[in-house]
Amino acid sequence: MTMRAALAALGVLMAAPASSGDDADARAAIDAFFERYYGAFSGDDCERIAREMVRAPAVMATPDGVLTLSDEASVLATYQKIRGDLAADGYSHSELLESHISVLGPTTALVATRFRRVRGDGSVIVEAGATYTLVYEGQWRIASAMVHPGDRLVSLR
Repeated sequence: MTMRAALAALGVLMAAPASSGDDADARAAIDAFFERYYGAFSGDDCERIAREMVRAPAVMATPDGVLTLSDEASVLATYQKIRGDLAADGYSHSELLESHISVLGPTTALVATRFRRVRGDGSVIVEAGATYTLVYEGQWRIASAMVHPGDRLVSLR
């Protein structure tokens, strides 16, 4: 893979600025994407996440380390492990508490979120933050995700 292809996969290359009308459309599409993403995650639909929502290769940085998700199979295995670990703790669903979207251009965006993972009895497993790089290739998809404390959201204007 060339350096340009690697940077494009991570959403690092800057695209031409979008117009404000395009930004509104992109924001609405990204909001809808995250509704589907949280629905798929909560519904244990790891196959859909791997097939439609994460663009491999992708990078996931967590407090436990950095993972390179090189292909759809590694995305699927990673999400299945995450969901399995959560299920062992009584996981029921995730709630998106807050999101801030910065559309960088017609094919790239940064999204800072705060979310919670909830058990079946309603108690909270964890409240955290995640910052995503999204790329648009006919649909919005995650190119990178960084999980961090919920009180340390990236400030996006």
